Amino acid sequence: MFNIPGLELSAAPASAAAPRNYEAGVHRVSRVREAMRYGHAHGKPRGTSTYFRDFDAHWTHKAGEITLTTGYANHGKSEMMDELELIKSVHEPDKAWAVFSPENAPADEFYDSLVHKLTGYSPDPDWCRQYNRLQVSPQAYDRAMDWLEDHIIVINPPGEEKPTMECLLDYFDYVHGQTPLFGVRLDPWNQLFHEMKGQRDDQYLSEKLSDLARWTMQEDRPLCVHLVAHPRNPAKLKDGELPVPDQFDLSSGAMFGNKVWNVLTCHRPQYHVSKSDTSVQWWAHKIKKQKRVGRPGFIDLGYDYLSNRYMLGGHSPMEAAAGWLFKGIPLTAAGGAAESARVQANDFPEST
Repeated sequence: MFNIPGLELSAAPASAAAPRNYEAGVHRVSRVREAMRYGHAHGKPRGTSTYFRDFDAHWTHKAGEITLTTGYANHGKSEMMDELELIKSVHEPDKAWAVFSPENAPADEFYDSLVHKLTGYSPDPDWCRQYNRLQVSPQAYDRAMDWLEDHIIVINPPGEEKPTMECLLDYFDYVHGQTPLFGVRLDPWNQLFHEMKGQRDDQYLSEKLSDLARWTMQEDRPLCVHLVAHPRNPAKLKDGELPVPDQFDLSSGAMFGNKVWNVLTCHRPQYHVSKSDTSVQWWAHKIKKQKRVGRPGFIDLGYDYLSNRYMLGGHSPMEAAAGWLFKGIPLTAAGGAAESARVQANDFPEST
């Protein structure tokens, strides 16, 4: 209206922020009394079995928690996650997982590795010839693929998409809308695309893990979230042995330890002596809710390269778990009555 040189009118004030809903953020006992009474009568939600019974004393699956797994290269971090997720879904068919694991791409090879775990026999004819092993039968292969379709879903955004954490969580939400998920995996953390915007590493990590925690704990669908991270180069012990890594061996590891609920390690204690030694330890270093999830400690296992399975006390928990999937189906082309009988003997009771 007035054109006065040098006079600049201030911009209109920004619209006022919506008033804070204080009552939504205040939780008196009266607000949770019924939940407390229910817990008093029936118990609080606890972690559920890994089906590696000895490991259940140290860690169990609990929805609404982030579990970080670490370990040195070739020590089996992803293999450990594959087995824990797979055996959980075999025992509890309503449990499904979405997995971002670009180091295990392409997807067909990742799924073939899971078929090998499920059946104990590889689908790869060249590998079978090399190790003089029977190949999984076409019937068992098809049955395994049918089952994996709705239980393990690979997330691999196309090349034009940067796999930021936000992008991957959107994919997980999309899959959850199709197939209700029990859990997800980000494997490994350093394969995500990180946009730090001038922040220090610890500031960025704190912000992203806080965002991930809020996403994990949504009341309408809490999930088990697995995060895999590589440790820094270790300082070897006197005899060349590698120390068991924990959260403090990660870059910005203290922040990982502060922000996640649980920290696990897959460790091969004899790897420095012999790369072919397949003895394994699963460690639980940090457990936030020890009364309901487990207490820190470790178990000793073996890894059977030929069946692609972990062994506890010389036996594979997957052997009994997966038997019902292949009832009446020969696992190999050479499978006969004896093999069919073995598979059917592992069938679960009707209540399972």
